Amino acid sequence: ITSESQNELLSALASMARQGIGNISSALTLRAAFSRVLAKRRAEITKLNDVALKEETKKYKNTTDSDNWLKDREKFYIAHTESEYLNEREKLIEVLISWVGDVVRQKCSVNRLDFPSEKDTTARVADAHELSDLLQRMEGMEQLRANLETNVQEQLALEVAFLTAFG
Repeated sequence: ITSESQNELLSALASMARQGIGNISSALTLRAAFSRVLAKRRAEITKLNDVALKEETKKYKNTTDSDNWLKDREKFYIAHTESEYLNEREKLIEVLISWVGDVVRQKCSVNRLDFPSEKDTTARVADAHELSDLLQRMEGMEQLRANLETNVQEQLALEVAFLTAFG
């Protein structure tokens, strides 16, 4: 089951595939779409957690050691928001990796696909590229995941990975 964010990303992948993988412009357009989807999800997550904090503040303000408790809860919600964001980012990166994996599977005539609804698109991309090229592109996406586990600047890591995998 794919989420709305994942569907938006699949749509952006299909659009990029129509322009052709190997085009720097389409790779950067895809990265921008990825960043937009991720920013939208971050805003949604932040809003939900801000509402939850306000509700807790209203409910418990006069029943606890309010200053310390409120500071602790605020820290909790900041950390919770960041954690949810990182989880969402990982899910979206997994969509990218699975999509490129589908292209590789199509190239190798494997029937099992993660996104069967994208079969025609991934088949077109597979037909247009050599297996070695596709595997290098897959490595670019795997390298993104590894880089994001370090303290690398997120937007720079995304740009490099998208240029490697789709440019």
